[in-house]
Amino acid sequence: MIYVVIATTKERRNRLDECIAAIRESTIPHSIVIYENLDGGCVLATKKAIEGLDAEIFLLNDDMIIEPNCLAKLKEAYDKNYPNKDGVCQPYMDSRRCPSAGSPYCHTSVIRPFLEHYVHCGWDTEFGQVMQMKNKYTVVPEANLEHRRVPMSTKNKPLYENIELDETYKMRNASRERDQKLFLERKSSGFKDRFV
Repeated sequence: MIYVVIATTKERRNRLDECIAAIRESTIPHSIVIYENLDGGCVLATKKAIEGLDAEIFLLNDDMIIEPNCLAKLKEAYDKNYPNKDGVCQPYMDSRRCPSAGSPYCHTSVIRPFLEHYVHCGWDTEFGQVMQMKNKYTVVPEANLEHRRVPMSTKNKPLYENIELDETYKMRNASRERDQKLFLERKSSGFKDRFV
């Protein structure tokens, strides 16, 4: 069974409904796991959502909309490239400028170690970069999703004045500096603990 895992917050239920509606259009069997984040940070919520799972998962944000064949294309690429379930497939997202695994399709055993250090940001970039360094990272161009995030400035404020940040973005902004510092420290060490 493939588990589509979504961390969310209560004020994002409308976004979540749209996300789930798109997932239900998927062309292959799956199960949806939703974890409502009450205790801060999407990393902790994701960690709790996959607790006890030993399976292939596809992580989505509640503001992402997948195309009907996205899950099938990810599964097909994963089975072909990683028969030992030791890599990650990432759907195509035109907003990504560097190797990232913000919406990874992988096995829970592969992602768990990357959910240990961060609060909200940085884990996905570390995950993507490390898996690329290991030659275990595949972007699947046929697996498309739309990320309907709030456009943010480099100062962590919405680009448009009439947009109020919800709890998810407030958590992101509150932990961003800490997570970014941690990421840069770990990157400067070459993520050496990931290659033991």
